[in-house]
Amino acid sequence: MIPAPRPHDETARLRALRAHIDIQNARDDGVQAVAEMAARAVGVPIALVSLVDDTEQLFAGCVGLDAERTSRDVAFCAYTILSDDILEVRDARQDPRFVQNPLVTGPPYIRFYAGAPLTSAEGHRLGTLCLIDSHPRQLNTQQRQLLRDMAETASRVLRKLRQLNEANHQLVDALEDSRRTERATATFFASMSHELRTPLNAVIGFAEVIERESFGPISDSRYAEYAGDIRRSGEHLLSLINGILDISRLDAGQHILYPEELDLGAEVNWVLRMLQPLCESYGAEIQPAPGLDTLEVVFDKRAVRQLLLNLLSNAVKYAGGAGTITLQAEREDSQIQLCVVDQGPGMDADTTARLFEPFARAKRAHQDCEGTGLGLALCKKLVDFAGGEIEVDSVPGQGTRVEVMLPDLGDIEDNVATERSVAAR
Repeated sequence: MIPAPRPHDETARLRALRAHIDIQNARDDGVQAVAEMAARAVGVPIALVSLVDDTEQLFAGCVGLDAERTSRDVAFCAYTILSDDILEVRDARQDPRFVQNPLVTGPPYIRFYAGAPLTSAEGHRLGTLCLIDSHPRQLNTQQRQLLRDMAETASRVLRKLRQLNEANHQLVDALEDSRRTERATATFFASMSHELRTPLNAVIGFAEVIERESFGPISDSRYAEYAGDIRRSGEHLLSLINGILDISRLDAGQHILYPEELDLGAEVNWVLRMLQPLCESYGAEIQPAPGLDTLEVVFDKRAVRQLLLNLLSNAVKYAGGAGTITLQAEREDSQIQLCVVDQGPGMDADTTARLFEPFARAKRAHQDCEGTGLGLALCKKLVDFAGGEIEVDSVPGQGTRVEVMLPDLGDIEDNVATERSVAAR
């Protein structure tokens, strides 16, 4: 037995081979189909798509042989990859290169071998499509051409596999980059929460102390007035920071939903109490629809309150004094539908289309009302994160209807799955 010499491009060839296919799991349905067609077309008992690695030949496609690989030293295919031509051995017992080969002297008792090289896009010969028989034989012209054509087909399949492998590697790299970004984002959130919120809360608190003259009267009333301006500006800035951080957390998947059984009527009453000063300021009235206080839902309490506060406060600011604002709620199968309907100035289609964008603003009935422009954007992000839907229907001069569909998380088989966070993925 005489082992084949190495090709002149062996290093680059092996590198190209590993780029095309997983060496540890070389089998592929596409090249297997080529091997099966070749065996049937020529009428041989054995057909292989063999990939010649450093020390082994690996069978990506195999017909008639109960093996996944053999040593490269005994591989006929190691000779085939030395040339672009077909290697045909009509009777291995008559060829000094193979006469002592254990695959000739023992099973599968190779007598006939014909192999055509499989090439990469760069021209490296990666392996072969080969035909084997235990009886001497010779290919005719038509069979030789058929072998070349099928080898080219197998080569194209391998090139497609390389493209898939490269795409998979890029996807893995992108996912790892995404995870690194998410970890950095989580660190940023923790830092921002402490570095911005803590001192800002102190500013607001001390401004309120001065405004109320808690330690005694201030000689000049302007100081108390300015302290009130500082407090209100600080509260506005804190609201803006909270909104931005909440939206960023949702975008990064850092938000978590904690489902619990909720009395929706009780949550609505809590929100209405929080909004009472705002309603009085804008001359607005919020009317819950009958039957709302009997609804129960499994959802995140903070998320429900945040949604209701944002939707209702938005309606008060934009439509306050223009009729009653109605809050409707009802169950539809495994979902809860919330609707906020106002009789305000309404919006045109262009305004409605960008309503959920951060900092988007519509024309208000009260131009002096304050807002961050993040409320509806946050609602949209939160509803999407929970797997729900939110829609706006508005007609200029007639009012606006905002409808939210939330999944009842109690109807989801595994509530743990609803606690969405990067750590749980």
